[in-house]
Amino acid sequence: MKKTLLILILLALTACVRTDSASIEPRPMPILMFHMITDNITDPYMQVTPAQFRDFLIAMQDAGFTAISFDDLKNYVTGTGTLPPHPFIITFDDGYLCNFEQAFPILMELNIPATINIIGSRRGQATYEGHPSTPHFTWEDAAQLVTSDLITLGSHTYAMHGRYPHAQGGWAIILEHTNFVQNFKADIAAMHAHTSTHIFAYPFGIRSTIAEEILINHGYTITLLTGGYVSHITRGDPATLHGLYRINVPATLTPADLTWLVYTLSK
Repeated sequence: MKKTLLILILLALTACVRTDSASIEPRPMPILMFHMITDNITDPYMQVTPAQFRDFLIAMQDAGFTAISFDDLKNYVTGTGTLPPHPFIITFDDGYLCNFEQAFPILMELNIPATINIIGSRRGQATYEGHPSTPHFTWEDAAQLVTSDLITLGSHTYAMHGRYPHAQGGWAIILEHTNFVQNFKADIAAMHAHTSTHIFAYPFGIRSTIAEEILINHGYTITLLTGGYVSHITRGDPATLHGLYRINVPATLTPADLTWLVYTLSK
């Protein structure tokens, strides 16, 4: 409670001092990263409970932060939109069924937008490379999510993510393949056959210069990393929308610690 009150005071003072968008360029853009929402926590790094997820969102709002979409962010950077004083973005990676069953109702309740970066080939799948895996929501579920106008779909590759130990290599090795350019273009086409998106989340946060060039040429305006940092964006500079860092939110973090972490990293 004390941390939240202090953050509110500091954010209010910041808003009073910085009265126009030009005076605060470049602007910090905190982006939170989640994976699974479940009451059965077995991996605290990848999972939070539904109650924790809801508390995280409410704590961010109570601390003076406002959730926006990547479209809001893109419109601001390209000069056609505005941003609230202290924005933040919610993201999920992989597209697990729990995002649809557990996270989506909470986002609807609180009217908070989010982006789910899906692995296209795993829609509706509960196995991977012949092994049991966490279930992923279907394309039908994806359509319902998008229809809500709160959820945006991003790409986490269609079928090139790879996961040790079951994957035949993984993203880092895939990047070194002699046919990477051809294969990656085909992967992008496969994703776009199912859904249109301009957002790409790099598997494991591993950025590639070649992949970035291909993505830009295919109309991707936003690319996401991991890293636990806060990136800064600049109005009129679309390049600042590429390679955006994200903060992973684990089950071991309290809501007060999250807001304090976001505030601290946003300085």
